[in-house]
Amino acid sequence: MKKRLTRTLAIAGALLAAGFAYGFFVQMTGWAVPCVFRKATGFLCPGCGISRMCLALMQLDFRAAFSYHPVVILLAPFWLYAFLSWIIPYIKTGQREHTKIQNAILYVSIGLLLLYGVVRNLPFSS
Repeated sequence: MKKRLTRTLAIAGALLAAGFAYGFFVQMTGWAVPCVFRKATGFLCPGCGISRMCLALMQLDFRAAFSYHPVVILLAPFWLYAFLSWIIPYIKTGQREHTKIQNAILYVSIGLLLLYGVVRNLPFSS
């Protein structure tokens, strides 16, 4: 159990550090990874705005974060629940099975993000 906890915390810490490093890099240089989908098609992808949302969250500007990607902000508590209800049993027992609720959160999230990706590109939503 201790080994799984240590490994999980190390991975989470590395991902968090990489995210903050990227965020600080973007803030300092103004250079960010462009959306390949948008460059190729001219349309906003379901994830467009997530980088700006994260940068706003780094500055604790929740209003701006919501304006950049409201669907992710609204889904975040569900993702947190799904992640914690998966990772805690893994740390305790080593089992990595997903529950029906976790799968439902995943599939509903994918559906909502795809729907958001379509709706945000319709002429009336600009």
